Amino acid sequence: MRADKGQKEEQIPDCSEEHIASVMRKLLPSNGHLVSEVAKEEGISEPSLYNWRKQAKERRAPVPGIEKRTEA
Repeated sequence: MRADKGQKEEQIPDCSEEHIASVMRKLLPSNGHLVSEVAKEEGISEPSLYNWRKQAKERRAPVPGIEKRTEA
């Protein structure tokens, strides 16, 4: 990311798949954490969390904020 005048360049943390999974579990509805809370707690940007959620959805993994549908 390019830093404009007066803005700090965002550092992207080097996260393992296990760490990403752990962070994503915090965002599951049953845990009740907001993206903004988890981002601040973990030192990860909100856009990164949304990107991870999108990637999980593409892999068909359980995705925070997306309810699992069951067939009757």
